[in-house]
This record gives sequence, C-alpha cells and structure tokens, in this order.
Amino acid sequence: MESLKKLSVLLLLLCSTVAAAHDFEVDGIYYNITDETAKTVEVTYKGAYSNEYYYEYSGKVTIPSAVTYNGVTYDVTRIGDEAFLNCTWLDEVVIPKSVRVIGKDVFKESNNVSKIHIDELAAWCGIEFDNVVETPLGRGYSLYVKGELVTDLVIPDAVTVINPFAFSGCLGLKSIEFPVNVTSIGKSAFELCQELKNVIIPGNVKSVGGHSFSYCTALTGVTFEEGVAEVGDNAFFGCSALDSVTISASVVSIGDGAFSNCDGIGAVYSLATVPPTTTPHCFTGSYDTAILYVPAGALETYRSAMGWENFTNIVEMPVTGIDDVKGESKNMETVYDLQGREVRTFDKGVYIINGKKVFVK
Repeated sequence: MESLKKLSVLLLLLCSTVAAAHDFEVDGIYYNITDETAKTVEVTYKGAYSNEYYYEYSGKVTIPSAVTYNGVTYDVTRIGDEAFLNCTWLDEVVIPKSVRVIGKDVFKESNNVSKIHIDELAAWCGIEFDNVVETPLGRGYSLYVKGELVTDLVIPDAVTVINPFAFSGCLGLKSIEFPVNVTSIGKSAFELCQELKNVIIPGNVKSVGGHSFSYCTALTGVTFEEGVAEVGDNAFFGCSALDSVTISASVVSIGDGAFSNCDGIGAVYSLATVPPTTTPHCFTGSYDTAILYVPAGALETYRSAMGWENFTNIVEMPVTGIDDVKGESKNMETVYDLQGREVRTFDKGVYIINGKKVFVK
C-alpha cells in the first residue's frame, strides 16, 4: 500500500510537469528560465508541446526586455523554439533589444503576422537566427523601428557585422545604406527582399555571404566598390530583374552560382586585370546575352579563365586603369575628359571623376 501511495505521488508530479512546460507566466506571456545565475529567460509556449494551445498568443504581443516573477527580475534574452508556432491569430510582435537569439521554428505557420516592431536596428543586426524560417521577416512581414516602417534602411554606424538572415524577406525594403564600419554581410541577410531596387556594396565590406541577396526580384543593379574581396555562393541567385553588375578590381573570388538565374543581365563590368576566381556556373543564364566589359589588354586572359570563358561577348574597355563604373546621373560629381577639360554633357566612355578614371555606362 505504501508503495502504491509513493507511485501515485510520483505520477502526479510527472503529470504536473508535463502539463506545464513553461516555468512561469506574466501578463499572458510564458517563460522558461534559461540561466538561474545570470537571471535570464526565454519566451516559450503554454502547454506541454508547442501547438497544444493554438491561440495562446493572439493580436499584438509585446515582449518586455525584463520580467519580474516571485520578486526576481529576469532579462528576456531569447525567443525559444516554436514559441509562436501555429499562432494563427497573432498579428504583431514587439521584440526588445535584449533578445539576442530567436530559436527554431519560432514563427512557423503563424501566417497572419504582418508587423514586427523593434526599437534598435543595431541590436537587430546582431540577433542570431537558426535559418530563414526562424526570422519573422523571412515570412514576408514588415519591419517597424520605433513605430516607423522601414523602407529605406540606414544601417547604424555601430554595426560591424550584419548577421545571417537579419533582414531576409523584409517586406517594403527598397534601399540600403551601409556605414563605413560594416565589414561583412551574413548569409541570406537580405534574401527575398523583393522590393529592393539597387545595391552598392562599399569597400569596407570585405565579404558578401552566400544567398545574401538571392531572389531580390526587383533588383536592377549591383556595384561592388573597391575593397570588396569575396562574394559568396548564390549571393544574387534568382535576381531576375538584374541588368548591370559592376565588380571592382579588389574582388578576388566570386562563389558558385553567384549570379545564376539572373537572366536579365545586360552588362557585367569587371575592373580587375586578373579575373576573380569563380566557377562555370557563376553567370548561368547570362553567358549568351550579357556583354562582359574587361580592362584594356585583359581580353585573352578572361577568355581563358574558368567561369569567364563562357561569355559569348567580351569587350575591352577603352583604356587601362579604370577605377570605377557609374551610370549616368544628373547628380554626378564634376566630370572631366581624359584631357582634363570639364564635361557637362557626355556619352558612354571614360572620364575623370574625383581624380579617378571612371567608365560611364
């Protein structure tokens, strides 16, 4: 009899543990303690498993940066695995800058969320995501910073690395301005930003991650300024509206499929006399239609280089020492011809702009 009583107590304890997977609840949000010493918690779901309660979160959920329970204050540093899984009545989520990690399948099947609110872009650039399914923006949501919809993104000066998936799928994003301190753009950082029009990667960015701009289907032009060294695999894969690519002389490697399935490319400008290393699939879909412009005297080198020899049309730019390529613009700096005379109207060709030879396309 005594043993039966003990077994009953044990079963009750087990049942109570299974019934409540969270450690505590405050203001309708469920939490697990992740570090009792550091006093940190993660947002989680209510039941014994993630979709036991389909509508546990609905409407607008505002995650606090800290929460107090039983007299102890905890920092909210993580959104746990499957926290908002299948929350089909969830519309908006406010994520504080204290959150550093967003776990596995957090927003999976939460198809009615339309807005993600944050209060600091620098913190968002450093959040760790497991993959594109985990980032709320990856599901095609709009990003709001302090209540303002992000369309023209200016990355803060404090940011040195844009983490993988940070802005993947960001609805409404049309332009990006990178500060001088950013040195790398992570994997899939801007993948599926389907309203992004033009991208200039400044020279302080040394590496552009794989898939970083893939499927940006409105993107028409990309320029890698002097200083950029590496472009990752499939970095611009599927950018179907892409028309022009400018590759500075500093670029030494371009990953497999970096510009594959970009069937609209009309011109590729490569400023290096030594072709960047790449693969035969780098420009798949454009080899027969795009014109590859290369420095004077480098034609034969490109014709024999892997990944470049596939271009049907390779044309030498008229002079050596080209530093940059620009599209004609009314706001362009003072322009001089190669004889040092100021030019106010000009056709395609090589000019002096800010002391550099620039090919105006």
